[in-house]
Amino acid sequence: MRPPDSWTEQPVPIGGRRPSATACRTAIKLLTQFESQAQGQGVTLPPARVARLRSLGGAITSYDLPATLRAQFPGEFVGMTLAQIRHVCRRRRR
Repeated sequence: MRPPDSWTEQPVPIGGRRPSATACRTAIKLLTQFESQAQGQGVTLPPARVARLRSLGGAITSYDLPATLRAQFPGEFVGMTLAQIRHVCRRRRR
């Protein structure tokens, strides 16, 4: 991922290519459904960690996820927040 020029500019995946629909769905699903996805992998998250992840809301990134989920995260979105991913994926549809 290319870093943004300013804090207000949305980052663009490396190469400026549009991300695939599958990559968008996977990234958004892992960031929004982290608790059920972790349970599906046999990982139990402590209640304090679940509360902290929920409190992040749109600011959650792949770095906040447990390692088992981080390993499944699409590379083009690493380091981007959920809000940034949604923005990039929304532009993809146009």
